[in-house]
Amino acid sequence: MTYKPTLKDAAVDLRRAIYASFSKDGFQDEEAKMFLDNARKIIVQNPISNLDFEKAERDFQKESRNLERKREHLLMASIFLLDG
Repeated sequence: MTYKPTLKDAAVDLRRAIYASFSKDGFQDEEAKMFLDNARKIIVQNPISNLDFEKAERDFQKESRNLERKREHLLMASIFLLDG
């Protein structure tokens, strides 16, 4: 039996990336990168058309310096994934 990750799994990985980003390296931390990569792969496999999620993801990518804002955008994206 094969398990196919769902968008709920992606939301959990986004939250794990937030927790991992509290290290001294922020989102450059290896665990944070791994969780973000896992979430992206799951989202690609389960396409969604959620404009709120897409906006949160764009805002996360645009935010360059402020870690708190990046975390906020990532948390919003995970919430929008759960709302589907």
